[in-house]
Amino acid sequence: DAIFKACGDSQGKWPLYLAAGLFAVRITVSRSTGYSPYFLLYGIHPVMSFDITEHTWQTLDWDRVQTHEELLAIRILQLMRR
Repeated sequence: DAIFKACGDSQGKWPLYLAAGLFAVRITVSRSTGYSPYFLLYGIHPVMSFDITEHTWQTLDWDRVQTHEELLAIRILQLMRR
């Protein structure tokens, strides 16, 4: 669902968003564990190049984030811009 939300009006282009979608799932904190799958595997939080140059959590459109899928969709869009 998050990939389709990230696609917006371009639903037919979902394969272009797949890699970013999978990566977004792996680096986003899970409600059930309280950690991202990345952290559980490597024991550290991922540091992205845009985390260093921008305040990514401060620039998220938090008014749009109501569900986990919406958070992932925003993350996917951030990753696609890089």
